[in-house]
Amino acid sequence: MRQILALIILPVIMLLHPHATRAFKTEAFVVKDSGFPASGQHRLYWLDNDRVIFTGYEFTLEKTDQPGRSGREQNIYIWDTREKQRAVYVRNASLDCYFRGYIRYSSLDGPSKKGLMGQERTYLDMVYSKDTWEGEPPEWEENVKVHPITCKSYRAKPLKQQADIVELLPDHGYLDFARPVTHQPIAALPPISFYRFEVDTPIPLPVTRNDLSRHDVHYLEFLNEYVLFSAHLIDPKTGRQMSSWGKEALQRFWILKSDGTAGELQVPVPYNRWDSLFPLRDGVFVTGRSVKVTEPRGPGDAGAYWIHGEGRIEKLAAGLINTAAISPNGCKVAFLREPHDNLRLEHRITLQLLNICQGE
Repeated sequence: MRQILALIILPVIMLLHPHATRAFKTEAFVVKDSGFPASGQHRLYWLDNDRVIFTGYEFTLEKTDQPGRSGREQNIYIWDTREKQRAVYVRNASLDCYFRGYIRYSSLDGPSKKGLMGQERTYLDMVYSKDTWEGEPPEWEENVKVHPITCKSYRAKPLKQQADIVELLPDHGYLDFARPVTHQPIAALPPISFYRFEVDTPIPLPVTRNDLSRHDVHYLEFLNEYVLFSAHLIDPKTGRQMSSWGKEALQRFWILKSDGTAGELQVPVPYNRWDSLFPLRDGVFVTGRSVKVTEPRGPGDAGAYWIHGEGRIEKLAAGLINTAAISPNGCKVAFLREPHDNLRLEHRITLQLLNICQGE
């Protein structure tokens, strides 16, 4: 049942073929810097196609941690990307996760909360009242965990299997990274298996656990599919895996549909290799951390890039990109950028925006 998804079904990246030529162009888009200090320790999420929720900071000169340093207040904010202001959603808190109206966050001076936005209840209240949201299992039961996508509590596979399982959306199924008990160390690794919802027969994927880790599976809201990211490089002439970067190298990834079909795609890699990769409605947003090793030290090639068209690569922002999130329509990327400068870390990481559909 293994199938390769034709590129024509994926206009989002249909022109990124293995032998795409490269052209470099800068400033085709203006990256919008919100100027809002954000936490690189937490994720950020889109509430809709215009609003981003994230953990950020408020600095007050009147409050001081120590002489010469400004005080810092950590809050959960909502930024309407059409405006220049941000609104506080919860003070003294940090965002844990969000998905389709359901939120979890941790209060810095109290118990954690979860539930529909605006209707959250504390975890302790739910424990004592034995009350749960929308059929969620009680969190004190064994093997009840927080789902990596939906943010809700769910009954996971037995503990001995959990290390090899990647949960997808509940109505899609899960991936099994486990090696067979009879697997020999010198033998080739078996393919990762995809188990569809309410179907016992696994679908072998054209990828093994040698190609990606459990943490390299990401859900794409605008496609309702998954990207399987790999750091492996491919020689375009031979199609074989490369152990180190070389000129004209390619980096592979896969798009997984909910029916088990998986299509392999490749993007050009001009510097070492990409650290993360996010397909958009047009092209791919990638980040890299390659830096200069000679004096004077500088940002080198680290930063955010956009690959589109006939393999054209455009650098969008220099610096280290900590976290990124794609809007539900696949047009916008919100990301945290740390420029190469001498500012204190909490001052220089800010939330930024790219809109590839409007070119702003």
